[in-house]
This record gives sequence, structure tokens and C-alpha cells, in this order.
Amino acid sequence: MVPTYAWLAVMLAQAEFGDVATWIGAVANVATVVLALVASLVGFRIYKIESGRDQRAEDERRERAEDQRRSQAQLISVWFAEATKKEHTNWGKSGTREVKVWAAHVLNASNQPIYDVLVIFSPRYADTLKYLHPLLQRGIREWILVVPPHQDVLTVAVPDLLAETGLGTAGEAGLVVSLEFRDASGRRWLRDREGYLLPLPPRRL
Repeated sequence: MVPTYAWLAVMLAQAEFGDVATWIGAVANVATVVLALVASLVGFRIYKIESGRDQRAEDERRERAEDQRRSQAQLISVWFAEATKKEHTNWGKSGTREVKVWAAHVLNASNQPIYDVLVIFSPRYADTLKYLHPLLQRGIREWILVVPPHQDVLTVAVPDLLAETGLGTAGEAGLVVSLEFRDASGRRWLRDREGYLLPLPPRRL
């Protein structure tokens, strides 16, 4: 006959063995979940790194394309300043004299010509507009067919209509200039009165 304490020992051993197996199974399940979570986090981090790298590459490609698109237009400038011009006189040996006038100065520092150039003279201050004819309020445009590359600065005198108002002799206090032009690739641009370069929509035919 098996003693009672032996049966108790066997039962206790079976109970402990069952608890240990359950514990090991639980730990294994937790470890599986943790490993899956870690793998997901690693995968997400790798995805973010790759995605960020792809986005940076795309941004750099767009910047290069934009720089290429603007490469010629960036080298076109216009400003309003004094210029020297010769006037005919009835005295002196040469019959001419040099006088200072205000004018627009256009520079094409690119390697290609620009086309359909519009030099736009406008009053600097808006409150001046009410004293001007509507035609003058919109600005006076001087059209130039083409400006070759690497030439001397092209000087465009203030149009007579504006010169007669006195704005043309008031220097920078009176007038400002802007420039519309078409680059060698057919894109239209505006160099505005503040010097910023802005793209323009294609001109409608």
C-alpha cells in the first residue's frame, strides 16, 4: 500500500509541473509578441528612413529642375538709374553736350538672347496715380524685340508721356521699372519693381 504522503508528493509534483508549463507557454507567447512588435518598429523605422531618403531625392531633383528652368532668367536684370546722353547744341566745336538723365538699364548676362522684352515704367507711389491719365496709371511700356547676350547695358530712356509729367526727372522718387521677357526656351518671366523674378503664364495667341 502506497503511503498517503507519496500520493500527495506525486499530486504536488504534477500540479507544479502543470504551472511551470503554463508559465513557460505564457512567457513564450509574450516573447513572440515582443519580437513581433520590435520587428514592426524596426520595419517602420527603416520605411521612414527610406521614405525620407526618397523624399529628399525628389526634392533635390525638383530643385535642380527649377534651377535649370530659371538658370537664364536669373541672369536678366533691370534697374532705374541715371544715364548719360548726348544732346545737340548750337555752340561748341562738337555741337553736342553730355547731360544726365534718368533711364531704365537692362542687362542680359546670360549666354543666350531674350525676346519680346517689355520695359515697364510705373509711378512709385500709388497716391500719384490719381493725378495721371489712366494710360499712365497702368505704366508705360517700351517694347524691344531682342536683347543679345553679353552686351553692354541697354539704356532705355523714360518715355515722353511720363517725362512730361515730371516723374521722369524725379529720379528714384518718381518712377520704378520692371521687365517682362521671354527666355530662349520660350518661358515668360517678370522681373518686378522690387527685383524679384516671377514666372508668367504663356501668352495667349
